[in-house]
Amino acid sequence: SIVLGLIGGLAGFALAWVSFGPLLSLTPTIPSFRPQALRIDSQVFLFSIVVSLLASVLFGLTPALRVSRKDLHSWLREAGRGTKGTIRHRVTRDALVVAEIGLAIVLLVGTGLLIKTLYNLRNDRLGFDANRIVTVQMCCPDQARYPTPNEVGKFFQQVFDRLQTVPEAESVAMINFLPQRQFDGAGSVIQIKGKPPPEPGKESIADPRFISPNYFETMRIPIRSGRALTLQDDMDHQLVAVINESMARKYFPDQDPIGQQMQMTNLTPLGRWFTIVGVAADSRDRGLGRDTRSTFYLSYLQNQIRGGTLLVRAKPGAQSVVAQIKDVVRTLNQDVTLMNPRTLEDSMSESLSPERFSATLLTLFALIALTLASVGVYGVVSYAAMQRTHEIGVRMALGAQRSDVLKLVLGHGAKLAGVGVALGLIGSLLVSRLLNSMLFGVSAKDPWTLVVVSVLLSAVALLACYIPARRAMKVDPLE
Repeated sequence: SIVLGLIGGLAGFALAWVSFGPLLSLTPTIPSFRPQALRIDSQVFLFSIVVSLLASVLFGLTPALRVSRKDLHSWLREAGRGTKGTIRHRVTRDALVVAEIGLAIVLLVGTGLLIKTLYNLRNDRLGFDANRIVTVQMCCPDQARYPTPNEVGKFFQQVFDRLQTVPEAESVAMINFLPQRQFDGAGSVIQIKGKPPPEPGKESIADPRFISPNYFETMRIPIRSGRALTLQDDMDHQLVAVINESMARKYFPDQDPIGQQMQMTNLTPLGRWFTIVGVAADSRDRGLGRDTRSTFYLSYLQNQIRGGTLLVRAKPGAQSVVAQIKDVVRTLNQDVTLMNPRTLEDSMSESLSPERFSATLLTLFALIALTLASVGVYGVVSYAAMQRTHEIGVRMALGAQRSDVLKLVLGHGAKLAGVGVALGLIGSLLVSRLLNSMLFGVSAKDPWTLVVVSVLLSAVALLACYIPARRAMKVDPLE
């Protein structure tokens, strides 16, 4: 047992070594996560050997003790009978296989739910068009050179105007936060003019977004009523805001929000009232799969914002739009920092990296569990069939057909698979509740996932049983 365990431990460590690099390349893109801190070293090797030894001793000790305690008379009585073994021994073997099948079901159900979630996220309705949009983070105009919000606004407007003349650019805009899942701000406390101040703990909350004129046109977000922000909405004109449909429904359910005034009570400078001039369609401002919350949009030109992300919708077939963006900005100000040029589609896909990594890991674990379950079923059924060789020969001598032998052996495996699948489904319903926070567009009790996984594992188990069943069909009664 120890020899087999050590060989298995070394083989497992070798497989881990080979697969470590590819797995590490799939790790999620999270600022706090450092893949370089993960490594396979001597400690991991020693851990693998210790686990292998413990497993070898633990699972080798029970049969060793059982064999050593048996007396000669017991062996002689059982010799030549071809018995199926004692009930206790059969139950122990069967219980281990049932446990393998049950755990495989749990992992397969979890994998199916996460894969379905990933598919739903990829096909989530965004409310905007991310196609052909190139994003570049820009920070930050020097305060000594641009001391006032007006001068900062004029610099940004120069950038937008110049970029609009780039041959490969279709439209240009800017926003402080990209629609990514990692953004999970608490929102701003707002006060609606004419409404009584809310009680402590019941404040009105909405997500602020600072945008440039032309943002809604660039993102192709329709304006439902009123108007969008324009170049005239600067520090020399009335402070204005555009809200989304969710905010209109929540805070203005029975009235037209156009012309209403609001202010942010937790941002400086205080006391500035913004007049609502438009209502935009809802969009996934918080990223794929995130519920749309109350959101209001304010102009860069009327607020002290010194950085954000440029959004340039490129024309079809554009190749060098990023280089052109850098040339334009550097021409206006060489001290401004430009970072992370990429497409919006790539950025949003990257925001799904934690879900994609979880689904990938769980898929690998589920495949390993499925392999272990099939090997377990094969091993137990094959061993049981071998023990019953004498019995099968007698049955065939008395007229049993090959189909009868097939049913006899397959029936044993089918019972194990049935019990394992049933227990696994119960376990998956309990465990899948832990995945609720990670699921999107699919229930933890999704019937299709449960049915497909049950059919898959049952088919694999029966296939594993077919090999020893076919071998048993070839038993020669004379032998």
